[in-house]
Amino acid sequence: RPLDTPSSSGEQWESALLPVGKAGMRCLQLPSYVIFALLDSEAAGKIQPSLWRVFASKCLGLDPEATARAYAFLDRYGLGYFTYRDFRQYHARLDALQAQQLPPEAGALLEDFRENVRAVLELVDPPVGSGVEVPGRLAAIAESLERRGRCLDMQANAMGFQELLSDLRLLPEVAQPFMEWQEAIACAVAMSRGEESQPPLSYRSLLKILQYARALVQEHLDGLLGACMVAAVDLKVVLDFALRTPSQSIPVEELAQVLMAANVDLKAVEPSDLLDVLDPHCCRQVYVPDLIAAFKSFQSKYSSLLTKLASRLGSSGLSLDELSCLAHAPPSPCSSGTLKT
Repeated sequence: RPLDTPSSSGEQWESALLPVGKAGMRCLQLPSYVIFALLDSEAAGKIQPSLWRVFASKCLGLDPEATARAYAFLDRYGLGYFTYRDFRQYHARLDALQAQQLPPEAGALLEDFRENVRAVLELVDPPVGSGVEVPGRLAAIAESLERRGRCLDMQANAMGFQELLSDLRLLPEVAQPFMEWQEAIACAVAMSRGEESQPPLSYRSLLKILQYARALVQEHLDGLLGACMVAAVDLKVVLDFALRTPSQSIPVEELAQVLMAANVDLKAVEPSDLLDVLDPHCCRQVYVPDLIAAFKSFQSKYSSLLTKLASRLGSSGLSLDELSCLAHAPPSPCSSGTLKT
């Protein structure tokens, strides 16, 4: 049936977004980028309503009404799908709602768990276009599997993943919950397609999921990089002092101060976003060469896009100020309401 937008507002309907039961709560303990990478098995960048229905019911324990309300939050403009950015906002809102119910020590444990999951993404190479270059890691993974009588194309399981993480000096405790929810979400994906099951997960396929999750994490930098681009700041000049230090690193708090002094607007930037990408081992230090490389790649990607946009605006007679007014105008009545599947 159609997924309707909520008829009420505020905390009354938002409480319906929370998962039901311990299983649903445990599923959402995984970081948003991991859950989305598991859901988006074809890396299409969007999730359809049919998959959301099954996932919300089977993995989060939501009833049909709560499923519809949550989907309305995710696809608020009625596009017929939601993206990682939408899901990340939903996930963050659930975190905020749950934080009101959890004791501080539980919140600290959750943060530690997610930091450990983020560190596991270092198992795979950085995404193409991140600007960060490291030697390939596939050979080391294949060698580790071979020492234990396995190979990349064998079916993965929790014990094998745990041993792989241990061999490569990553936290093995992450393996069990990761594989548990990979299996559960894979079943939801299969059900949404009318299939009985998904093909068995190989270690090679597992690495592809981690690679996709790492690419999603990279998007967390976009807010900061966009703010730097708007301010026309030269990060290599501004952060030259840090490049001259032996570690070439800078505390995230100091980085924020330096950028604000360079007129970079950080009001919409969360420090945790920087740390998700540039501090995988939770030292609260940003490695400056990686930040500069990511900014250079971001500039290269979006400069050509902005040039094309400016050209098309010129041909249409629309100014940037007029475009900004349109972008910030409230949505028309036809952009909300019943969301058709």
